[in-house]
Amino acid sequence: MNDMGNLTYSDMQTRLKLELGQRDSLASPTNWYGIFINTAYLTLTTRKWLFGMKKKLYFPELETSSTATTTDGTAYVSTPTDALIIRGVWDSTNDRMLDWIPKEEYWDRTGRADTNAEGIPTKYVRYGSRIYLCPTPNSSTIGLTIYYRKKPTALTITAQVTEIGREWDEPIIKLAAIQAMMKLKEYDFAEIEKRAWVEDVSALVDIYYDEAKQLNSHIQPDSVYLRSR
Repeated sequence: MNDMGNLTYSDMQTRLKLELGQRDSLASPTNWYGIFINTAYLTLTTRKWLFGMKKKLYFPELETSSTATTTDGTAYVSTPTDALIIRGVWDSTNDRMLDWIPKEEYWDRTGRADTNAEGIPTKYVRYGSRIYLCPTPNSSTIGLTIYYRKKPTALTITAQVTEIGREWDEPIIKLAAIQAMMKLKEYDFAEIEKRAWVEDVSALVDIYYDEAKQLNSHIQPDSVYLRSR
C-alpha cells in the first residue's frame, strides 16, 4: 500500500462531479465539489466507524509522534496541534511509558503547585490544548515522546493528494457522493450507495488487521480500564 493518495484534489472533484451527474450548478459560484470531498475526507479519518460498520477504521499513515521537554515546575506540555487522539506518552529520559489517568483523578490530586511535591512524572492526562503530567515535573530536562493519531490537513491545492493510502481515494469520492446526495435530499440513491460503500470499505479495513494475526495474545480488559483502577 502507498503512504499517500494517488488522485489529486482536482481529480477527485472531477470524479465526484461524474458521480453526481455532471452538475455545473455545484461547481459555481460555490465549489461544492471541493467542499464535499474535504468533508468526506475529514469524516472518514476522524470516525471509529461509519454507517454501522463492524470494523474500526484505521489509517497507519496518520499514526505519528512528536517530542517535548518538560519545564521545572510547569505541570504540562503542549498537545500537538494536529492531534486527534493521544495514544501514549513515553518518558525517553527515564525509558518508561507514562500511565493515563482520567481528568477527574488528576483534579483530585493535591500538591500540584507545591514545589516540595514535584517529581518525575509517572502519569498524564490530556485536557484541552495541554497534556498534564503527574506529579508536576521537577526538572526541565525530561524528554517526552507523544504518540498520537493526527488529523489530516484539508485539501486546498489542485495537485494535492490525501495523507492516507491511495486505496482510500475511491472510498472518499463515494462517501462524498453519499453525503452530497443526503444534502440534496436524494435519500433513496444515498441508501443504495451507502450499502455498497460499507461492503467495500469493510473488506478494505480487514487488510490492516492482518498484521495482528500472528500475535499470541489472550482476551483481557482494555488497557485504559486497567490503568484507571
